[in-house]
Amino acid sequence: MVRSLTESCLSCLACNLHSINRVGHYLATRHKELLLEWLVYHDRLTPEYLPHITYHLFSSGLRTVHFYKCQQVTDAVLTQLGDCGCRLRSVTIHGCSEVTDTGMLALLQHQDELEVLELRKLPHLVTDWAHAVMSPVLQHLDLRGCTNVDAPAVCEVVLSNPTISTMILAHCHRLGENINTVVQRIAESLNTTLEHLDVAGDHCLSDASLTAISTHCSNLKRLGTFSILPISNAMSLSRYTCHIGLVACSQSSMIRV
Repeated sequence: MVRSLTESCLSCLACNLHSINRVGHYLATRHKELLLEWLVYHDRLTPEYLPHITYHLFSSGLRTVHFYKCQQVTDAVLTQLGDCGCRLRSVTIHGCSEVTDTGMLALLQHQDELEVLELRKLPHLVTDWAHAVMSPVLQHLDLRGCTNVDAPAVCEVVLSNPTISTMILAHCHRLGENINTVVQRIAESLNTTLEHLDVAGDHCLSDASLTAISTHCSNLKRLGTFSILPISNAMSLSRYTCHIGLVACSQSSMIRV
């Protein structure tokens, strides 16, 4: 397989941070972000190499972080990243199973310019991380697959961040029997700002939840659920809309308003 010139350059720089004098001083912010993503993806955050990464790449200029399926991303790494003074606009941490509330608190507590926050498949995320999410410009929150995130955390986040337009809670199983309480709080807190809500999981929305959505969320364009809604539930929504199209699949259904 032939590698691109970009990939070759990234790998060369990423593997030689320790031997290039003051390399971080000459790198543009976007190049630092790409190098971090490459290093994480290739599991290069070893104890021996991590000090070179933090010294050369962790800087106040960082705006985007994308960490994908790396067990070397720990609370300690996120704490160091938060301590570098970066003002992040986009954070994606996906499938990094060593991350807990402690690390997310350390990273997010001063991120008031955050627009996109994607925390996917983080099994140790529960409640406390939500205390740190307070951005007046947050638009996109994706918690899909965070099986232990609880209702108080979600309710706190939407109350503190009323600018969220996309909210994805697919397969957040711990919400379970509290899903309707959560959905009603989302509808009341996000109101007309909400455009996309996905609550796919092993539960069904109640009439009260759909009534809350249709009453408060007049700009909602998509509502994702796991199973086909009972007719009475769909009618609760249709009472407040001019047109509803229901698209049902074997494992999920999507109401389009």
